[in-house]
Amino acid sequence: MSEINSCNKAALKTKANQFKLTFDAPQAYRTSNQVDRWINYQDRILYQMQYFHGSDDSTRMAIRAMALLWNVHPYCQKIQGDCAFTCSPFRDLNDFAYHNHWLKNLLIASSLNGRGMGKFPEHKLIQNQVL
Repeated sequence: MSEINSCNKAALKTKANQFKLTFDAPQAYRTSNQVDRWINYQDRILYQMQYFHGSDDSTRMAIRAMALLWNVHPYCQKIQGDCAFTCSPFRDLNDFAYHNHWLKNLLIASSLNGRGMGKFPEHKLIQNQVL
């Protein structure tokens, strides 16, 4: 058992200079908590789906649908109460929403938006309104 620990310690010592780089950016996050939350959610969903059955295209579409739903879903009431203009990741990232209702916002955001007509239609944007 002590041999394993000494091997791990030796490996860590060789990587010490790489670990020290994080101190050059004091404002950076020290953990990957935000990424881990998304990965854990994704892993639970994939486990419930019994992972992938079918082609690479069906796999890609399932992951994209999961990401789209995650980006448009509304935050819980506690988060919405903390900040008046926060209602979903989509609105936070884009600083607008197509519609007040999250499901209608999802449908508009995931539509083809008039593709093939040569010109994209103008949308009425809802900017920084309290829902």
